[in-house]
Amino acid sequence: MYSVSIPFEIDGIQQQVPLIIHAGQSVADAVATFCIADRPKLCDNNNEAVRLQILDLVTTIVNSQREHLYPNEVLRVMLETKQITNAAGATITLDSNVAPDEGKYIYSLIKNNNMTRTLEVGMANGVSTLYIAQAHHDMGHTETVPRGHADDTSTTRHHVAIDPFQSTQWQSIGSFNLMKANLRHLVSLIEQESHFALPHLAMHQAGMYDLCFIDGMHLFDYTLIDFYYSDLLVKTNGYIVFDDAHMPSVQKVISHALSNRAWRKIENGLNNKRVITLQKLKRDDRRWDYHVDF
Repeated sequence: MYSVSIPFEIDGIQQQVPLIIHAGQSVADAVATFCIADRPKLCDNNNEAVRLQILDLVTTIVNSQREHLYPNEVLRVMLETKQITNAAGATITLDSNVAPDEGKYIYSLIKNNNMTRTLEVGMANGVSTLYIAQAHHDMGHTETVPRGHADDTSTTRHHVAIDPFQSTQWQSIGSFNLMKANLRHLVSLIEQESHFALPHLAMHQAGMYDLCFIDGMHLFDYTLIDFYYSDLLVKTNGYIVFDDAHMPSVQKVISHALSNRAWRKIENGLNNKRVITLQKLKRDDRRWDYHVDF
């Protein structure tokens, strides 16, 4: 979960030695494992003073990383333990989620560009939704509905999440996590397939969104439909962020967007191929017969 580099002098040479903290493991347990099993000589055979010095250093570094990666406590607990608790109190292993650095990137993209309207396809356990809704909260965006209110008849809230399986396959765990974080009132949930929900939104709210996060069905044709309608919904200079962009089907849609549509790829600093960010340059004004192979 965390990798902390600790400076040691080894054979007269200053080196950085990694200490790994796994999901669900406390900092103290990780340091104990490091000093007893992995690096007894570096820890002076588990000398108490040396161990406490390492523990203090690692705790400071981890707390700094936590402050950077997790804008709320619900996210921290979920992503550090890789476990979630549903409304019935059952513990479930966390999967199908963006990584902490990816979620924090989306959070920062929204805040740094002062976005007011966002949308995502695919909610699942609600990790990306928590990052997005927290960004709206931290910018002071409010709604007139009571906190925690779950009525989704309105799509005028700051964030819209589309997930046809939220209350079935996902047992409403995403909504529950939003409620725990006091962010549910900022999110309108549409429990329909995106190929039904997005055209309806585009009829009434074209050009009104700052960002669309596409993380739904990753088949090529489904992803293409998600992109097509997101292009209609996003305003000029707005953004589309693709998750799982390393998959060939998603790559193909991105290639289409860059070769045939008025979008450009921007650097997001994540240093991976999973998340790709595109920015809209202008509305679609192609000739009726325009086509570039992609």
